[in-house]
Amino acid sequence: MKSSVTSRFRIFMLIMWVFAPLFGFFICFLTMSGVFTPADKYILLGTGLIHFLILLLALWVHARRITIDGDTRTITFRNLVTRKEELYSFDELEGFVEVFISTKGGKVKVLYLIKNRKFHKKLSGSIYSNLDELQRALAPIKYLGVEKIGLVKGVKILFGQPILK
Repeated sequence: MKSSVTSRFRIFMLIMWVFAPLFGFFICFLTMSGVFTPADKYILLGTGLIHFLILLLALWVHARRITIDGDTRTITFRNLVTRKEELYSFDELEGFVEVFISTKGGKVKVLYLIKNRKFHKKLSGSIYSNLDELQRALAPIKYLGVEKIGLVKGVKILFGQPILK
């Protein structure tokens, strides 16, 4: 059995992270041509810039490669944009929970690592294609069950407040 598991991105997310910012940039570039009226140029430029910035922010926040090493009992989160690494020992985590988020296509499984009774790190099935493999690698960490996230818990997660009792 492998002692180390590394996350794999879903192809759709890779396409979004690579091509969507390029599309936003292309729209901005298109506005510089003489094809559009001045009013149309401002609308297109604004749309392109907002599109580009939102997707760049999403890339900045969510583009992390996760490596779970069973031998050293550690989890490494490496941001692909900033190259910043965060290393966590299995012992410093209280456990992990499963959350199922409803989407148009069904439900997406999300794993949250718990530290200090807070939802500390997120592993989403919409981003990683091998979430089940990552979950098996987390077996030495305590499984805390399935959590339902309502409005109050969602706000607590957003502001880093303790969730679990």
